[in-house]
Amino acid sequence: MKSFYLLFSFTLILVSEAASQNARLQLIHNSADTSARYVDVYWNNTLLYNNFVFHRASAFFNRPGNTAAVISIADSSSTTSDEAFATFDFTPLPSVAYILILQGIKENIGYESYQPFGLKIIEGAREVGLDYATVDMLIVNGSTDNGVVDIVETSLIQVPFAEGLAYGQHQDYVSVFTGDYQFRIADAFEQFALGDYYAPFTQYGLNGKAVTIVTSGFSNQQSNSDGELLSMWMAKAEGGMMTQYASSQTAIKLVHNSPGASLNEIDVYWNGRKIIDNLPFRHSSAIVNRRLVNGEVTIGIAPAESQSSADIIFSTGFDPFANDTALFVLNGLAGAAGYSVYRPLTLTQIAYPYNAPTEANHVAIQYLNGATDAVGFDLNNATDLLVNNSLYGDVQNFEVAIQNQIWTMRNQQSTFEMMRFNAPFEMYNTSSVLLLTSGFIQPEDNNNGAEFGLWADVAMEGGPLVNLEQIEDEYASIQLMNNSSDQLASLLDVYVNDQLVAPNVGFNLTNNVQVKATVDIELKFVTAGQTLDQAFYSNTLVLNEGNSYFMLLDGMVSTLGYNPLPTLDVHVLENPLDQAQNDDEAEIMFYNGCTDIGALNMQESASNETLLQQLTFGNYATGYIALNAAEDLVVKLTSPMSQFLFGHYNIPFQSDDLAGEALLIFTHGFWNPANNSNGDPFTVWMLQTDGTLTQLESVDFVGVQDLSAKHGLLIYPVPAKNVISILHNGHVLNDATDYFIIDVNGKTVDQGKVRESIDISHLSAGMYSICVKQNTMRFLVE
Repeated sequence: MKSFYLLFSFTLILVSEAASQNARLQLIHNSADTSARYVDVYWNNTLLYNNFVFHRASAFFNRPGNTAAVISIADSSSTTSDEAFATFDFTPLPSVAYILILQGIKENIGYESYQPFGLKIIEGAREVGLDYATVDMLIVNGSTDNGVVDIVETSLIQVPFAEGLAYGQHQDYVSVFTGDYQFRIADAFEQFALGDYYAPFTQYGLNGKAVTIVTSGFSNQQSNSDGELLSMWMAKAEGGMMTQYASSQTAIKLVHNSPGASLNEIDVYWNGRKIIDNLPFRHSSAIVNRRLVNGEVTIGIAPAESQSSADIIFSTGFDPFANDTALFVLNGLAGAAGYSVYRPLTLTQIAYPYNAPTEANHVAIQYLNGATDAVGFDLNNATDLLVNNSLYGDVQNFEVAIQNQIWTMRNQQSTFEMMRFNAPFEMYNTSSVLLLTSGFIQPEDNNNGAEFGLWADVAMEGGPLVNLEQIEDEYASIQLMNNSSDQLASLLDVYVNDQLVAPNVGFNLTNNVQVKATVDIELKFVTAGQTLDQAFYSNTLVLNEGNSYFMLLDGMVSTLGYNPLPTLDVHVLENPLDQAQNDDEAEIMFYNGCTDIGALNMQESASNETLLQQLTFGNYATGYIALNAAEDLVVKLTSPMSQFLFGHYNIPFQSDDLAGEALLIFTHGFWNPANNSNGDPFTVWMLQTDGTLTQLESVDFVGVQDLSAKHGLLIYPVPAKNVISILHNGHVLNDATDYFIIDVNGKTVDQGKVRESIDISHLSAGMYSICVKQNTMRFLVE
């Protein structure tokens, strides 16, 4: 018995001495590198842990003290330590406890704040606490992208538990009573918080325990290969999967829709920390997750490549909600210089996730008008008004069927079409869309910025917005002439679709203006220099693609002072000729633009041939009249029954070399100016296709005393009915010379003085002669 006792005692002594030569170690995996989620751990070429997973802690285990070792870390598919991607030499001391923490990043690809993969060794680890009533905490900053942080308790005792911890640093054990705590990760200056974490030590049963608490993961997941979001994890001495402290999270998604040249790309800050880097214009970010902290969050915008929050040029606050995503759209401009309309930067929050459609096979659309220089407008598809009276900053919701559509953008009163867009929703494979108006209606007036368009965010993961292709416009050509004799319309500005196309138009022809065809356009006239809302004329027209239009403005704006008062209107001639069909002819189109003469006829003065009849005010002749251009032509204008003569006018075909040309002949002014505010007197004008405007000469009247023997006389019309006139070389005699009319029996049946016309309505039908001094001519009365 004695020998056995001695042997047993000796064995205990040997075991105790052997134990005192060992070190105690705990291994913790805290590398957030997504490619190192599972690793194999070798100790001196022997596999120690297979597929050791991120956020796992081993139990404390023995290793010989004062014995050099190589710890090798390999991918989980390894078969030997030769495949290790990292090795660490380590000689533990006997009777010392260590915590070994795997941390950092394997390779410097895809990580914003690279810290090399390493093994952090903490000497003096505790397996149990120093007092049963307390918990001993060892705090380690293991997050690579947070810089220097403080760990502050914000609920029970509200004091820092660790201060000024840079990455890889730790705060030695702190003993606290076993309560339920809330830890906050804050920057070293406590200017912003990175998250609040609930640590219910009483629920975890930590009395008398020693624990290791690590910060882990990334504040900015997008810049770090979408690794795990920043959190706090706790390892116990007995090992196993670590405990994650509960923390609410929120998220932000931002769409860059500011077209200013100085913000082609932006950086986005969350409480002073950059969370989105170099986001281009017309791009949306991915969803950026953040830990929720108490209090308001400030979102800041800075130009790309900003160095710190000091570079922020615009910021706004908001109250985030747990487990929610805040969607913001950045609109407006960073400065006013060079922009026709200045809208300051704004962040508009949009409901997110987007609303689900209420009908099957439909897409729900949230629409935001972000075009700074756009006036109000409507948006329509073939059957419905989608957006009504949208102004800058407006947010509206609507639904459309998931099918390819054509959308029409119209002005706010829907009097004309502004643009058309293809909306191919069949190809987007989404049930909800954020739709933006973006860019400038007039880029040339806005630092030559981005052109206006409709852009959609259809990718939840972020990226470039999708451009709804604008349908190419079709055009027609117009020229406009102002022939109104109203003084209020003597000088005007011409607008098409609310765009000034011809300023200061008087009694003259505008240049050719290209306007949209196949859609309704709105034509407006404003007294020169006045604003568009003071337009005195508005009309909607639809023009055919590729056609040309001559538009003659005529009539009255005034309501008093003129008699009669025809309403101001535009008289359209589609595809006017630009030349005559035959080179030796001229082709004329006649227009009656005199308000107070009623209808008129036009005849050749010499032959009495009728060229047009009963043309009333505001009308063109029914077609062009082709006339021989070898000689000048005198025409007379009369009332329909020739009771009244408005004059004889010379068309200078030969004098002005007008052969081959197409001409517009039109009347202008008033026959009786005294009844029309003493406006322009009656005149006749010729308009050539090159814009040359010529007043036709009124034919001079001559007397018999001016005749020479070699010149003959003409009587017109032939045959006569009510009146006759005497012509000499196209000139009407009117000098009060005595005349005598003799019938076939030689009887004088009428006599008088030669005037512009001679009344013969009292003569019976038959043949007569008229004597003027030494000349006698015959004429026939019907």
